[in-house]
Amino acid sequence: MKNVTTHAWLAVGIIGLTVATCASFEPPASAAGTAVQELNDGLIAYVREEPLQAFQILLPLAEKREPLAQLIVGRLYKIGNGAPQDCGEAVKWFTRAAEQGNAEAQFELGTFYHQGQCVAKDDRTAVIWFERSGEKGDPRGLTTIGEIYLGHGDIPPDYVKAIDWFLRGAKLFDAEALYKLGVLHARGQGVPKDDLEAYKWFDLSASFAYPGEDQDKAFRARDAIREDMAPAQVAEAAQRSENWLLALLKKRPAEKQYGQK
Repeated sequence: MKNVTTHAWLAVGIIGLTVATCASFEPPASAAGTAVQELNDGLIAYVREEPLQAFQILLPLAEKREPLAQLIVGRLYKIGNGAPQDCGEAVKWFTRAAEQGNAEAQFELGTFYHQGQCVAKDDRTAVIWFERSGEKGDPRGLTTIGEIYLGHGDIPPDYVKAIDWFLRGAKLFDAEALYKLGVLHARGQGVPKDDLEAYKWFDLSASFAYPGEDQDKAFRARDAIREDMAPAQVAEAAQRSENWLLALLKKRPAEKQYGQK
């Protein structure tokens, strides 16, 4: 799941290449075409798992403040592939890209602070970066903030706040956020215990999870709840799931999408 998600977000970044380049990378007009081609070549090398070539192409662009190049250079320093493994350089390039609004770099920085990797562990700073990435349309940070407020960090547990963050992630169709909402409703943590609501969230999570372990987990949780429900309750819970999704989809066209200003 994590690897699939990472590659999915990389794909989004590549698809939005023209938008990102035009918005944030402004070389002289005569050099614009060359810069775009170099960025494209560097990203292709990275996706093809040619890290040294990717690094050699993208580092000069990163130094010219291209945020997508800064993101990839940061990753190469982080893992030590194509570049020497260097936490300080990884943090530097992620920070530069994040400050320019790159959602993946913001998520990477949040993860560093949450895990205490390359920097001192600081969940309050992690929350700041996770929230910024969520504002750009990346639900992973929002869901991680929810996890932090469940007590999985150095911030005191607060189930009400956790639910609020999971709801924000759920509105971006994050399967894990939907699953956590099901768990909290099933246990009555932060909300009254409600099996119908728990069923709804587990059902939605199964709908949006990638096939495999995550989807199976949601199906098992939903089916376990259903064992103690009457048929009419199951029908009502399924209707709640459908109604929530339809209501959300009606709002989506008016909302900003990932990559938009």
